[in-house]
Amino acid sequence: MASASRPSSSCGPIQDRREVLSLVRIVIVLAVANAAGRAASVPSSLPPVSGELSGEFTPLKISGVPALKWKVSLRAGPAAAPRHADLEINGPGTAVRGEAIVDTWDAASWRVSDARIEVAPWFAALAPMLGTALTGMTAEGTATIGGSGTLNAGKFGGQIEMNWRDGALRNSTAGWAITGVTVHGKLAQLPALASDGPVTLTFREANGAGIVARDGRIEFSVDFHRRVHVLRATMGLMEGRVAFTPFVFDPDKPEVQTDAEFEHVELSRFAAYLPAVLAEARGPVSGRMQVNWSVKDGLRSASGTLRPETAVAASIRLAPSPGFLTSRLPENVRERIDLLPSWFGPIRKLFRPVNPAYETLRAIEMGESRLELKTLELSVSPGGDINGRTARIVLMAKPSANESVVDSVRFEINVNGPLADLVKLGLEGRVKMHAR
Repeated sequence: MASASRPSSSCGPIQDRREVLSLVRIVIVLAVANAAGRAASVPSSLPPVSGELSGEFTPLKISGVPALKWKVSLRAGPAAAPRHADLEINGPGTAVRGEAIVDTWDAASWRVSDARIEVAPWFAALAPMLGTALTGMTAEGTATIGGSGTLNAGKFGGQIEMNWRDGALRNSTAGWAITGVTVHGKLAQLPALASDGPVTLTFREANGAGIVARDGRIEFSVDFHRRVHVLRATMGLMEGRVAFTPFVFDPDKPEVQTDAEFEHVELSRFAAYLPAVLAEARGPVSGRMQVNWSVKDGLRSASGTLRPETAVAASIRLAPSPGFLTSRLPENVRERIDLLPSWFGPIRKLFRPVNPAYETLRAIEMGESRLELKTLELSVSPGGDINGRTARIVLMAKPSANESVVDSVRFEINVNGPLADLVKLGLEGRVKMHAR
């Protein structure tokens, strides 16, 4: 129960100070939701008292929460009428106004009419209670809170509604920040922290690991076990949009398994994460990727396929790399095709037509000819997959020139080692081609 200092009083005629203090104790319990239910085996009638009392307390006995000052103003009515109490709570970053109507010693109703809370100190105090997922995280902004409820037979209950505007979440250790945060939701099962319907979180910008997301919207609910059920999550990313399929986040086991659905994202934004064999990539693509992430390990795995939009082509161009494709052709079918075996001697030269695919492949490997993307398959496993690969990239493309005799080119690049080597991969990897 909240511990109060010696209360000061400026009361009217008070007949029994012990009864007044008992009444004030009930009002404080109603206001701060702290250990309700100790009023038992007391008279049902209330004395007609009025006056003012004040003191200090630590809400819910949470370590790190600033001590708050309270003041209760009692208004007496006729002997049989309910008693009214006006409550004020003030402290660092905290200002609360409310009232209570006490019918009997163990039956009352309460209402918070106005509460403004600075999020930073409260978040710092509450975060350790919500699991390791919030370790190192800080919060900014101001929240407004309103609510109402009852105390019946020693049981406290009610609901509160919270609005947090223009806030921010940051983790300087992990190197990410979310700004322009707005949260609106209700907790209707007090003293439990389960939500009543979806809680809506929007943000203006999220920045981390070199990726910037904008105009995000997340709808979620919280159950009685503090698990977060994400119902809907969308945001602007890489000049397009990405939406995540519903998932459950448990603060005691902070990991996420979901599908990311990309729509109209710009292929050039992926260029920094693709091998250096590509000099340029552009055009909108869409697709779906499975994502597995945890607070402890970060990104565990991601895999999926992206395809160009039907209305607008996506294309790539290779960095100039002599022999990157042509050297992989068999010697007898490179610039010219040897139709006769070598034992034909000089006659063999009369039957060596030009390979029509060679020039196309040479133009591609030198970056002189663009390729229209068909599919981009990407698999990332920082811990390594069953074959020891940390990344696998497969590009299927075709020459932009309609008259080309090369039907398609397939690049498969496997990375065995740290993902940091991916952007340094250069011309390493395995290349497969299909020519008509």
